[in-house]
Amino acid sequence: GGLLCGSEGTLAVVTAVRLRLVAALPEQVTALLAFDEVGSAVRAAAALRDSLSSVTAIELFLGDGLALVCEATNVAPPFPTDHAAYLVVEAAARADPSAELSDAVAGLEEVRASAVATDEARRRGLWHYREAHTEAIERLGVPHKMDVTLPMAAIEGFLDEVGGCVSAVSSNASTVVFGHVADGNLHVNVVGLEPDDERVDDAVLGLVADHGGSISAEHGIGTAKRRWLHLSRGEAEIDAYRAIKAALDPEGILNPNVLLPPVTPTDPGGTAPP
Repeated sequence: GGLLCGSEGTLAVVTAVRLRLVAALPEQVTALLAFDEVGSAVRAAAALRDSLSSVTAIELFLGDGLALVCEATNVAPPFPTDHAAYLVVEAAARADPSAELSDAVAGLEEVRASAVATDEARRRGLWHYREAHTEAIERLGVPHKMDVTLPMAAIEGFLDEVGGCVSAVSSNASTVVFGHVADGNLHVNVVGLEPDDERVDDAVLGLVADHGGSISAEHGIGTAKRRWLHLSRGEAEIDAYRAIKAALDPEGILNPNVLLPPVTPTDPGGTAPP
């Protein structure tokens, strides 16, 4: 199983699956928390991940993203005062987890405002501020989307630097970042550049690598990120990956031309650069 993780269908065909049912967690509570500093939100996310056993989601977005969502979808801001960063935190359990969530949030000294919802309509309203980011960004034009992962300790520094990194490429570009912060997964969206202008991808993915992160998270490498694979994997790792594929897929029929160059019987490792 571990051999297949992240292989994007290049190493094997799944022929049988055994499923395990997980008991439903009918009681859910959602909180929206506001912070005056990005670092405060990141520290709070780490604390909630470790202390809140019923937590099912911790999502981060920033003040500029919230303003964009409110304008694009014609909704009022959640709080009367603007803040630098926000977390959507959701807990679920067999019994009402509201008290557990409340106690966990009460232990966070840097929270500046909060809203809590238990009924479905109000919970959807809080989630809207996070979920509408994609829609709001796409109204500005075709974005460059980068799905990256960073160590928790590096997220604050990366967020402090990524805007300047993008501006150095083009003063017309702007950046909106949100994501699954408890997993270290951030979605970096850049608008204001032509879709095929990869200078910003070079800059942002290079910054990710400088902070010890991975150039991919949920969305894989595929063909779109293949030329940046060296930022996350060394030459020896890529060569080993080619050798494994050649051993398990000598005819090169498993998801060919994705992630690695095609494999042929006369050139089992592939010679083209990743």
